[in-house]
Amino acid sequence: MIRKTSITQWFPAALALTVASSLLADTVHVGGPPRPGHARPPLHINLTPSVSTSYTPAQIRHAYGFDQLAASGANQKIAIVDAYGNAHIQSDLDTFCSQFGLSSTTVQILGNNTGSDAGWALETALDVEWAHAIAPGAKIVLVVATDRASLDEAINYAVVHHLGNTISNSWSSVEALGNRAQFIRVNRILEMAAAQGIDVNFATGDFGDESPVIGQASVDFPASSPFATGVGGTSLALNPDNTTGVGTPNGVNFVNAITQ
Repeated sequence: MIRKTSITQWFPAALALTVASSLLADTVHVGGPPRPGHARPPLHINLTPSVSTSYTPAQIRHAYGFDQLAASGANQKIAIVDAYGNAHIQSDLDTFCSQFGLSSTTVQILGNNTGSDAGWALETALDVEWAHAIAPGAKIVLVVATDRASLDEAINYAVVHHLGNTISNSWSSVEALGNRAQFIRVNRILEMAAAQGIDVNFATGDFGDESPVIGQASVDFPASSPFATGVGGTSLALNPDNTTGVGTPNGVNFVNAITQ
């Protein structure tokens, strides 16, 4: 479904986060199945949700208490690392901001932003738009890796050039399917970031561990690195007054994990 629809056509219909009340079998993993050494965005879309509710940036900010903070991210930079990128990311962000009354901002893009993979293009849009929704005063730098295999190089570039105090990575790979050389290489980059006070965040996946997917318990890497911060997905349901009714960490998400 996603690959037959361009990101600029599909995304305006999904400008708000969508949650489903129950997990159905008809669920698509946008990033595809896990494979050895294969990084993917941990994003699921329920094709036939029984109940669907959309939340606006204002509702999400209130639910998590961000609207109680004086800080807006001003004078800070958020570096976002994705593969392939999104060729329409600026126009998608402009539409998102216009729809929800957010201040506009210009994304600094580094790398070959082809947007040639629809799954990663959708993930890139979510990353950029919701980073801006939560920290509207921060400057966003999108660092685009040429492909999945070069994501570590993109992180290294962001660290070496200090592109942000926070580096956001909404993707992961199954640790049990990785290899020692890969872990050593990435850990060296993350250790260098930690030494400079740069916070590098990674998605932990949608299930808490990958046993529902690969049949054995496994965490996701690089979220499991001692030099990174692992960020779990959150399933959220709000009360009529926008207070949190249900909030479950490491649940199965569709497009409602603002941390991913």
